[in-house]
Amino acid sequence: MSIEQVVILALLQGITEFLPISSSGHLILLPILTGWKDQGLITDVMVHMGSFVAVLAYFWRDVLDLLRGALDIVRRIKSDNARKALYIILATIPAVIFGLFVKVTGIIDAVRGAEIVAWNAIIFGILMYVADRYGPKIHRMEDISLRTAMLIGVAQAVAIIPGTSRSGITMTAGRALGMTRPEA
Repeated sequence: MSIEQVVILALLQGITEFLPISSSGHLILLPILTGWKDQGLITDVMVHMGSFVAVLAYFWRDVLDLLRGALDIVRRIKSDNARKALYIILATIPAVIFGLFVKVTGIIDAVRGAEIVAWNAIIFGILMYVADRYGPKIHRMEDISLRTAMLIGVAQAVAIIPGTSRSGITMTAGRALGMTRPEA
């Protein structure tokens, strides 16, 4: 793989990561559309790590608050930061379990195709529209229950399948569970 291809993949990842479209799906589609060899899962993970580092740099204050919250959990101190940290930790568990499942079973290799990406983009795009249009809009971030956090975590686990946007599916779940658009 050439340096130009890596740069283009990184730019595509950076642009699509924060939109409710699947950055992983786009990383799969680009080689198909250009005739490049599939760069594989390792390269995809590496360009995702670049996005992760950018998020940490941009939201460093929020990350610091979450780390303080995690310390509060360990010290058994009740705080808003501890609650947020706990919910994020618990909401991550379904994604970790599902990720290990698809890796161990080899399903991840079977879902790296254009047809899966396309169908997931269509299905979850429709679900996002329906949740946004018809879902109740009553909850703010402060009102989120552990149940809501876990359901959003389960939805996030589905985003392991390419073509399913992580941000899109979590926004869809949030809207379906009654969160306002900015909070979702």
